Amino acid sequence: FFFQAEDGIRDSVASRGLGDVYKRQDKCRDAGIKIIMVTGDQPVTARAIANQIHIITDISQEYGYLVEKGMPKEEAERRCKAIVIHGDELAIRHKADLKKDENDPEKDLYLQQWLKKKEVVFARLNPVQKLVIVEACQKLGHVVAVTGDGVNDSPAIKQANIGIAMGSGSDVAKDTADMVLLTDDFTSIVIGVEQGRLIFDNLKKSIVYTLASNIPELVPYLLYIAFKIPLPLTTILILLVDVGSDLWPAISFAYEPAELDIMKRKPRIPEKDLLVTKKVIVFAYLQIGMIESFAGMFAYFSVMADYGFKQMNLFFFTFLEGCIPNGDPNQGTDIYDWTTQKNQGDDIRYFYKNCPKTKDKEYANLDYYYSESETLDTISDISNQRVRYTSEALKYAQTSFWIAIIVTQWSCLVIVKTRSLSLLAQGFNNTPALCGLLFETFLGVLLTYVPPFNIALGTRPLDVRHLGVNAFPFFFFIILYDEIRKLLMRVLNHVEKGKKPIYSWLHRNSLYQSTMINHQQSCPLYTS
Repeated sequence: FFFQAEDGIRDSVASRGLGDVYKRQDKCRDAGIKIIMVTGDQPVTARAIANQIHIITDISQEYGYLVEKGMPKEEAERRCKAIVIHGDELAIRHKADLKKDENDPEKDLYLQQWLKKKEVVFARLNPVQKLVIVEACQKLGHVVAVTGDGVNDSPAIKQANIGIAMGSGSDVAKDTADMVLLTDDFTSIVIGVEQGRLIFDNLKKSIVYTLASNIPELVPYLLYIAFKIPLPLTTILILLVDVGSDLWPAISFAYEPAELDIMKRKPRIPEKDLLVTKKVIVFAYLQIGMIESFAGMFAYFSVMADYGFKQMNLFFFTFLEGCIPNGDPNQGTDIYDWTTQKNQGDDIRYFYKNCPKTKDKEYANLDYYYSESETLDTISDISNQRVRYTSEALKYAQTSFWIAIIVTQWSCLVIVKTRSLSLLAQGFNNTPALCGLLFETFLGVLLTYVPPFNIALGTRPLDVRHLGVNAFPFFFFIILYDEIRKLLMRVLNHVEKGKKPIYSWLHRNSLYQSTMINHQQSCPLYTS
């Protein structure tokens, strides 16, 4: 709830005109913010002013109006959508409630019923009554902001979750408040709410983008440990993702403009909707992260296949023993070294084929590998050794895996721009993010094709078919998957009157915040 002082609204009308004030009021309602006006005027005057500035939108649905038309008070109070309450009426009800026990469920029930009305105005209140109203709003579970400028407003400003003092107000009100509104303009508060949501959104988007690449960095090590495949991604390449290609795009979210529906969402619940939640983890790790992992492994297996190694035969391949090349086969066996230069350039097929202890094994059979006619015959510019059937093939596969992460992170940056809106509706108007995409692309090409970086980082100059081409299907799949997810979110989020929302798996495990799914709790703003 937002309790808005009448003077603050009048200042807004004087400086911006009624049209702009109407727009801001409607924006607050769309955002789930309920505005309660407190004025020193008599109820009739307060009702007229509230109707003029759209705090009361339909005067025919106001409690006092219905009573004037002859409707009984009890029925009018039950049926009205708007209500103007005199301070004397509040005092009488409150005095009667003081006799009730604190644990009595009927205590303050009258005030809670008033506050649940769609449009509420209080007239002729004293400082104690303002404080009572703030406490009642908080008891209903609302986050309350109070604006005021006088000494009498200080108790309510202090009690509120967010106390806002007018710049032209008293020193006591300013000292009590959490923030001072220098312009004395209500519309500045609405802009502040929007900016606060934007900052929270962009922090969460940056976190999701950063977390998504953790899974394709982790999966290669899990497969290496569990299935003994040659390591698909080195530690150095992981660091190149974390402090290299992902750095600029992650920072660029600080410049991301607001989503078109940012002020049409209901307020989040501060205790539940944190920056990092289960939904963020599931979305970043188990959805986007897993797709990126498939892209990286597909790139890895396709490169290894192009250089002679059949995909399924790579499993449990790193612990197979063979004879030391060019040595006495009777002196013992050795493990083929995939990581150092010990066996660099050695044809792995003959590591096993010419060894008496392994010649009868299936991996000593040339059919265990792709034939030379099916593979690329490449000489490495870095080691000056043949790539096919050697440990050099692993360097190329690792580089292709790294490039696949960069390509799929392009799509991750694009999809986290919105939570439910289509990318076609939102557009791409973040220049730093676009520069970030170009930067990580340039970095990937630079570290892949410049020889000094190849030597230092263990990368290799890839064939064109391996430079992200094998990851592009996953790039398009991530975008298509997320567009379908957002479409389903929008469709399932539509609830007809009298029906409960459809809480699907997507709602429970996606980037959405729980309070943004038809949540009826408003964020109270109190004006005094």
